[in-house]
Amino acid sequence: MFGAVLALLLSAVVPDGSEASVTNAACQGSDIAVDRAFDGGAFAACTIDVNGTITLDIRPETLPINPSPWYAVRLNQSGARERRITLRYADAHHRYAPWFRVAGGPWQRLESYPVEPGRREVPVYLPAFAGEAWLAAQPLVPIDGVASHWAALASQGTVSLDMTATSTDGRPVPLYRHGAADARSIHVIATRQHPPETTGAAAFDAFAERLLAGLRGRNCPDHALLFAPLLNPDGLARGHWRTNAGHIDQNRDWGRFATPEISAVGQRLEALAGQAQIVSVLDFHSTRQAAIYVSRSAGPRAQSFASAVEAATGMRAVRTRAADGDTLKSWSENRFGSESFTVELPDSASPAEAAIAGRVIADLYLAHYLCPASGA
Repeated sequence: MFGAVLALLLSAVVPDGSEASVTNAACQGSDIAVDRAFDGGAFAACTIDVNGTITLDIRPETLPINPSPWYAVRLNQSGARERRITLRYADAHHRYAPWFRVAGGPWQRLESYPVEPGRREVPVYLPAFAGEAWLAAQPLVPIDGVASHWAALASQGTVSLDMTATSTDGRPVPLYRHGAADARSIHVIATRQHPPETTGAAAFDAFAERLLAGLRGRNCPDHALLFAPLLNPDGLARGHWRTNAGHIDQNRDWGRFATPEISAVGQRLEALAGQAQIVSVLDFHSTRQAAIYVSRSAGPRAQSFASAVEAATGMRAVRTRAADGDTLKSWSENRFGSESFTVELPDSASPAEAAIAGRVIADLYLAHYLCPASGA
């Protein structure tokens, strides 16, 4: 299983929310203030009773929607005490076990609150704290941090900025390139289409770092990499469950191009396909179970890569029927004939586990697609 394999690997390795029915996007008690005014902050309403118990109503940005009930709240408490928070869901069941962080400290999973199927109301008891703290469905990764990391790589010459689209809310959606402009083979690696899927994003981040390091000093002249690290910055900032600022699921928009983010990236890929071959596409996501999806009709190299990922990480290799579709995987297969994969990390993976998976997948990808003779 994924967890068991990564535990073995680990042993070898020495932070605007729902727009639905917002009545009180902040609340205050005698000794605590609650708000969501930060990137990723999300709850529909909050109340504090006479005992100091906080109730957060968790609702999606639109309906119907995939049940990925994201929540994130900031707390500011005047004195050290324990605190009860009730998570109350209107249109989904509890899915993400809570993570907690006190200002200046690390994120910690609250292990006493495992996810139990079917629960719509979950009491969470926070340990005693004073000052600022956060409770969230997953550890928060600031959007500015992701953007500045890639900008730094570009300033160092590790990658170059291929293009920048503009989101509905006016945020940059960058596409970065590694490799020669005249490379004959292009490989696309993407993530952060769905805001709550942070374990997939963490795997992408580690994958990209490992892959770029693995290429350093190697001669693989015919290949260029395109990285899309921040496809849905508006959804991330708003704390959405699934969609962009226009309430559209981006991974159901490839080929339709109703969103400015996916339209711009898709048009760029179309243009590049007129100059070179888009050989492979990896799209990193998260769901309840770890898996790598590959089409049954994909060639031997794609099947070998998926099987190698399964063997090395415990992620299940799922062979799917090739079909018309509006996901990045399906669209790129049908439009370019690329060998395309959806990589799904489990919701339950820790940041360390997700990073290890990303690095392992990068080594296998390097060996299968970029520098086969390296034996990496």
